Amino acid sequence: MRIGVPVFWFTDLLNHIGKGAGESYPKQVLEAATQGFQHIELVLNTHYFFPDPNQLFSKECIQALLELKEQFKLTYSVHLPFWSVDPSSHIDEIRNATVETMACLIENVIELDPITYVLHATGEFAAEANKMKLPPEQKEFLIKFFANNSRNFVKQLVKNLSELGVSSKKLALESVKFPFKFSIEMAEEFDTSLCIDVGHILAGYTTDVNIKEAFQLSKDRISEIHIHDVVKRMDDGKLFIKDHMPLGSGILDTKEVFGLLKEAKFCGPLVLELKFEDAVSSKKLII
Repeated sequence: MRIGVPVFWFTDLLNHIGKGAGESYPKQVLEAATQGFQHIELVLNTHYFFPDPNQLFSKECIQALLELKEQFKLTYSVHLPFWSVDPSSHIDEIRNATVETMACLIENVIELDPITYVLHATGEFAAEANKMKLPPEQKEFLIKFFANNSRNFVKQLVKNLSELGVSSKKLALESVKFPFKFSIEMAEEFDTSLCIDVGHILAGYTTDVNIKEAFQLSKDRISEIHIHDVVKRMDDGKLFIKDHMPLGSGILDTKEVFGLLKEAKFCGPLVLELKFEDAVSSKKLII
């Protein structure tokens, strides 16, 4: 199993505003590698904030990332955008634009040979619907509606991947703020992989599975694990939840998670989805 870290996480990005994306990505990867991380998850949300986002895909930047990959024996994965895109949108034009954007990004980083492309297969509107307090029949209608939109999106993206020569198994559907059973069904239908985000499940975002069930249902399709702690408590009669917290600061049972990883014979990347300094401190708790 390889311990990984995301580049750029949003809080890390804020410390680099004004610098070039092409310059900063290799610097961040180098810093991660020297801290002992063996896997890098390139987050393709945040580079759009840079003055020239296309620098990420310059020949110089890609070459630098390839050299770092060879030098430190790294593996890469890519987290596809989840801001300002919507794979489950009820507006066809938005869904189609999201497919085109993601396919273009995949083509631009394909030379890095990522082991997986992580996808949030539903958007924020679907996430809002998932937590609405509605009569069961109305809730079921909305969830199935967004799930069907997501299915159409994944079908098209898998087709685009095929045209690029990328296997459907390279696409990993993440457990997000939506019932995870729909991601599992799509993974089986389109032969994709799955990404289990332990923190999302622990926070209750998926609504339909606990951590153990997620591992059991995903079986041999898990290509990446996201791990972060969750603070979950009652404040003045209201439920307070904060995820993407350093390990050891919340309710996550790391022994349980590592037991499930061992049971699943998982040997892929375990990504500490935290800001960089928190990932560094958290790594010391699990190695």
